[in-house]
Amino acid sequence: MVGTIGEAVEKAKSSQQTRKAPTIHVDVVSAEALVFAGEAEFVVLPGEMGELGVYPRHAPLLTRVKSGAVRIKSPGGKEVLVFVSGGIIEVQPEVVTVLADTAIRGKDLDEAKALEAKQRAEAALQAAADKREFATVEAELALLAAQLATIRRFNITGNNINNRFDKGDAELWSGLKTPEKE
Repeated sequence: MVGTIGEAVEKAKSSQQTRKAPTIHVDVVSAEALVFAGEAEFVVLPGEMGELGVYPRHAPLLTRVKSGAVRIKSPGGKEVLVFVSGGIIEVQPEVVTVLADTAIRGKDLDEAKALEAKQRAEAALQAAADKREFATVEAELALLAAQLATIRRFNITGNNINNRFDKGDAELWSGLKTPEKE
């Protein structure tokens, strides 16, 4: 027996509200720690050949990391920003893994500290005694330049991240084992 149109509309609304968007699991790992682990509706990654947009059930892919921002859109609409540099990105239909040489949560990026480190690196570059030292300092400068570009691109000032991005959402970060939590 068919009910009223109003009942049918209410039933359709309730089924839409209970249906969740498909998600993909994202892990961002540095040499020091697990920086992010959680579910996402969408991920933007800085790949070697440009930015990659990844939705759940993406085709498998393996590429190198280019310095830049991993933007993770979590269920519920919050966005999390993680700066990465160096490493590998692996995409599978249900999992994205970023194994980065360097990974820093967006909330931990600080423009003043990055500028200060850049100035120290520029001074060290001038004082470099040999080609090896010059190359090491030059690589550090490139990393700091990418960090500063990310900070400026996403309007991060100190610990104040533009409200598009997560400022330390307890639900997203609570399960992580970081040095502060151990």
